[in-house]
Amino acid sequence: MDTTNVAELIVEQGKNTITSMQNLKGKANKQNKERADLFEKFCANAHSFRVYTYMDPKIGQLEVVQSFMKKVEMFGELFTGVNIEFETTVDKTRVTEAFQEAMEAYNILLNTLQH
Repeated sequence: MDTTNVAELIVEQGKNTITSMQNLKGKANKQNKERADLFEKFCANAHSFRVYTYMDPKIGQLEVVQSFMKKVEMFGELFTGVNIEFETTVDKTRVTEAFQEAMEAYNILLNTLQH
């Protein structure tokens, strides 16, 4: 697969990851199965994004891609345990901050890979 197609896949999967993060952020204070399900969906999207970065190491190792992956990972860490214990408390303020940081990183990634 050529570099252009991989870049497009990464951009699209990044968008899917952001969407799943936004959905999860909206349910951060819920302590129920819905939040757990949204966390699982987020994890699946984040995993798919990582897999796509291996398709072209030149793109996968770009600083903008690595930065976005780090921000996604930091966001996910805030939800550790919600899929096992529904009563797990999540800091909504930190979730909002982490989401904003991931959005900023994604926008930089988007601008870099689309040019």
